[in-house]
Amino acid sequence: MHEFSFANHLVQVVMKSVEKNNVKKVKSVKVHVGEFTMIIPSFLETCYDIIKVNYPELEESRILMEKIPGKVQCNECGSITEINLGKGSKEPRDNVIPESLARPNIFKCSTCKSADTKIVGGKEVTVKSMLIDE
Repeated sequence: MHEFSFANHLVQVVMKSVEKNNVKKVKSVKVHVGEFTMIIPSFLETCYDIIKVNYPELEESRILMEKIPGKVQCNECGSITEINLGKGSKEPRDNVIPESLARPNIFKCSTCKSADTKIVGGKEVTVKSMLIDE
């Protein structure tokens, strides 16, 4: 479960900011999670909840996640295509591999249809903001 590693790193990043700015209490942490991280949101939230109990400043905080689409760049025409792995499923379940992963060449260029692409976005996890209690 790589979510635990991400949650641990996330807490360390938040705590650096908490200590640097003398924050007493964090209410929420907004995080952008790239599509290609393959992070399961409910697992990340659970891991964050387990780790935060060791930090009084974070005990009452919650994590707010926003999925960021993956992006691939075509090596033939240079176009950038957004990839959403959950697209097409009627009822997204965060513990099931999306149907789109089972199809070959899912990372085709939307412009020229080439499968010669490289990932250029969507592998990151970024702390975007924190809501604090003053």
